[in-house]
Amino acid sequence: MNASFGRAHCAVIALLCAAMAAACNSSSPVAVDSIAGAAAFASKMEVTPLQIDLGSESTAASVTLSTRSRSPVDWTAGEDAAWLSIGTKSGKIRRGSSQKLRLSIQREGLAAGDYETDLTIANDRGGTEVVNVSMSVESTTTSTTQLSISPLTLDFG
Repeated sequence: MNASFGRAHCAVIALLCAAMAAACNSSSPVAVDSIAGAAAFASKMEVTPLQIDLGSESTAASVTLSTRSRSPVDWTAGEDAAWLSIGTKSGKIRRGSSQKLRLSIQREGLAAGDYETDLTIANDRGGTEVVNVSMSVESTTTSTTQLSISPLTLDFG
């Protein structure tokens, strides 16, 4: 092991020990800026948007998954609503890239009303994002009053 590498590790350990000691002796929050914290953020998968409202007419939407991780991030997606379909339920995102997750809905056979479900997207780094998906189904029945008269002609005599 080279000496400068060993000194660098000692410096990091000393910094962390000092930060932990300060946190233990303080009643206020202590911020620690570290390379490890930056690496944890870089491995995070970002999901946008976190809320989708398809209203009463839209039948499709998409969610963008992206990462700045140094290594690929594996992900899986799941939902519990029969009216929501996910184009791809798992995949891998490479560093600095993004993927579109296509969603489609089926209103046929659903009663009129508002519907909502959560789409859960988990990654192999332990992160989970939840996208709220909502839509509505309008009533297809129309109320019309009809008057019918029978017979069409009357004879009074």
